[in-house]
Amino acid sequence: MQTLKRTCRFCLKVFRAPAYYVKRGQYKFCSHACADKQNGINNTGSGSSSYIKKVRIRACKSCGKRFRPRPELTRKGGMFGRFCCKKCSGAWSSKHRCGRRHHFYKRRIQRTCVLCKRRFSVLPRKLKQKTCSRRCNAVIASKKNHYFNSSIERKTRVILNNLNIPHTFQKNIPKVGCVDFFVEPNFIIQCDGDYWHGRPQAKLRDAAQNKTASDLGYTMIRLTETRIKSDAAGVSEQLKLTLARN
Repeated sequence: MQTLKRTCRFCLKVFRAPAYYVKRGQYKFCSHACADKQNGINNTGSGSSSYIKKVRIRACKSCGKRFRPRPELTRKGGMFGRFCCKKCSGAWSSKHRCGRRHHFYKRRIQRTCVLCKRRFSVLPRKLKQKTCSRRCNAVIASKKNHYFNSSIERKTRVILNNLNIPHTFQKNIPKVGCVDFFVEPNFIIQCDGDYWHGRPQAKLRDAAQNKTASDLGYTMIRLTETRIKSDAAGVSEQLKLTLARN
């Protein structure tokens, strides 16, 4: 095997090493001991691979507190390393990066609900939206397709048709809301499901709607699901007597 002369970089001792490894840049030291000693010198202080360079002290962009940021944050640039903690970062962002000043802000477009005529705003990607809420959207869907109507609404409609009472289904009344049936001139018929209208919040909402309708001069008739399904004849008689006052 061909060998070449080499000089140890640590102890300066002359030794011979295989030519193949010398051409590849190896065998720079005469022994492992010299290599370890040289690496110990190079890997201390700023020469160490784990050495962390000290970063100058900065003032927090939010609270003004003096702190020394981590070097890996300062190398990223931008807003990294500008705040002393996550709380300050969030406080600054909520103040300076909200609303129109946010880089993702998109101007909302004003629309008018096709059902209740109320003004509402939408994002450009939702420009095709025609209603202001899910309730108004459900009312329009129920008018287009009878399968969206509940069973008690369909039974009540059959009763009104048998009595030859002209009515309007799913009519929107200002300040009262969308009602199930409206009979001229001032009669409102609501079909209340046992589950949805039996909850405490629903009862309070129904009571408020009754008061608003009464103050505006409307007569509210509420029919429960149990009564519509079990006593259709009684419901028909009630509607006949009540609407006969017209």
